[in-house]
Amino acid sequence: MIVTARPMRDSQTGFTLVELIVVLALIGLFSAAVIVNLPKSDGGLRAEQDRLALLIDSVRDNAIVQSRPMAVRIASTQYVFETRTEGNWQPLNEKPFQPHQLSAGNNVQFSGKDYVRIAFDSTGLPVSSADIKISNGTDSGFIKIDASGRVSVVAAEN
Repeated sequence: MIVTARPMRDSQTGFTLVELIVVLALIGLFSAAVIVNLPKSDGGLRAEQDRLALLIDSVRDNAIVQSRPMAVRIASTQYVFETRTEGNWQPLNEKPFQPHQLSAGNNVQFSGKDYVRIAFDSTGLPVSSADIKISNGTDSGFIKIDASGRVSVVAAEN
């Protein structure tokens, strides 16, 4: 079998090197724009709010599943998960309910107390509704727990 080369046509199809470089440059610019606009994962205010809200919701779910009272004790820069055993609140240390320090610059604000305890009974109902204000000095937002135990994050305010 003899293979012969095809003669070149005057109008070849395909991309030129310049066209490929322009396309790659545009992809690079668009990628950079997306990366710059991604939310921070280094403990930003919204990330901190979302994490705490999810953990509070998990404590509520565990109170129902385990049929025992559970709580989150929140101080200005940390929170601890607790369970009620023999009439006393005992800290939990198993994952994901290990004590957690808030990211640098973030803190919880409440008046007149050193901490606030958000407790759920064995049916998942909160002992009282609560609004938790988390701030980082310039922005703040709220985590709300209503009387039915529903946990929601309210958009940060400036």
